[in-house]
Amino acid sequence: MDNPKDLGTKCANALAPFMLSLEQLGKSDLIEDYWEVFLMFGAVIQIIDDWQDLEGDLAIGHYSYLTLLPGKLPELRDPKRAARILKVDRLRVSVTYDVSQDMLFQARAIL
Repeated sequence: MDNPKDLGTKCANALAPFMLSLEQLGKSDLIEDYWEVFLMFGAVIQIIDDWQDLEGDLAIGHYSYLTLLPGKLPELRDPKRAARILKVDRLRVSVTYDVSQDMLFQARAIL
C-alpha cells in the first residue's frame, strides 16, 4: 500500500524488448528512468483494471489495491452489491484518483 507503483510490475515482462532496444542504441543510461515511467503508467492502468474487475475479483476472493485500502469493506457474500458499495465510496475513489494522478505527474516529470 505504501508503494502503489509496484502494481506496475505486472507489465514488467512487456518491457524487456524496449529495454534491450535502449541497450542496443547505446542509451542504457535511460533504462532506470524509463523503468520508473513504465512502472507508474503500468500501476495506473492496473488500478483502472482493478476498478473494472472489482465484482469478479470479489466473487473469487481476490483482493486488490482497491480492497486493501483502509476502511471497512462491505459484506462480501454478495459481490455485485459489494462492488456497487465500493464504487460509490468517495474516499476510496478519491484516494485511487489522487494516487494515480500523482504517479502520472511523476512520470511526466521524468519524461
